[in-house]
Amino acid sequence: MLLPIKIIYHTSNERDFVPKHWHDSIEISYVLSGKIDKINVEGIEFSPEKGDIVLINSNAIHYFWLDQSESRKAVTILIPHDLIKTNYPDI
Repeated sequence: MLLPIKIIYHTSNERDFVPKHWHDSIEISYVLSGKIDKINVEGIEFSPEKGDIVLINSNAIHYFWLDQSESRKAVTILIPHDLIKTNYPDI
């Protein structure tokens, strides 16, 4: 069975900035190695490191700041709100 989720495997060690954005999907970010220098969600900052999980609710404004790193790897899973609503109508 195919699920309509998006999985992104991040392996770049370059400096990057993902500007403020939002989407209907719930976003789960898991740091496999290294760290993410800054995740800002609705004005609250996080600096997740290896083993940390950040859950970003649908429609929450967020952005990412990544400094140069030699060992950063992370996975992002985007789960559409409609998929959750179909399975949990009272969400």
